[in-house]
Amino acid sequence: MESKLEFTLRFQQYIEMIRTQDEQKLLNAITHAKKYLLPFKDTFPGEIQQVYGLLAFPPGVGPDPYA
Repeated sequence: MESKLEFTLRFQQYIEMIRTQDEQKLLNAITHAKKYLLPFKDTFPGEIQQVYGLLAFPPGVGPDPYA
């Protein structure tokens, strides 16, 4: 069953793993996303883009002011 609640909880777990910026937790976050979040790609396509965007731009990292 693909519920919004389950997706939201799994997404929050993923965010917490990314937030630490610890290399092992980043690898765990990728595994977590593949296992628990990717199955929701058809239900929540925009959120799935955010999931993988967080790997490139983790929370707290803003745009470069000189870019």
